[in-house]
Amino acid sequence: MTSKRSNTASAKGRGVSPSASVQKGNNVGNTTADGLTVAELTEAFEYLDELRKDGSTNMYAASAYVVRDLSWPKHEATAACKAWRDTFDADATVDMRVARAIGGDSA
Repeated sequence: MTSKRSNTASAKGRGVSPSASVQKGNNVGNTTADGLTVAELTEAFEYLDELRKDGSTNMYAASAYVVRDLSWPKHEATAACKAWRDTFDADATVDMRVARAIGGDSA
């Protein structure tokens, strides 16, 4: 599993090295109430989808994996996981779910 913050992130937490490619505030006006950007939510949702497929954890405990594997602060990981759970739909694309989380069109 890959991450925009890491070239080698995995659901098991091996080889994660954060990069500066995703910065807060890149999408001013396109953020959640918690301040997460479209790029950050996309990264988190893609990671969480893979983590769910992996089956290594209950998704209610997934924020600890986001903190560990993506090097996110705990409050952002918790917010991203809540947004993922609130918008999860196996038939919807990541982009559609991110749009719902941001408050945009869910079509």
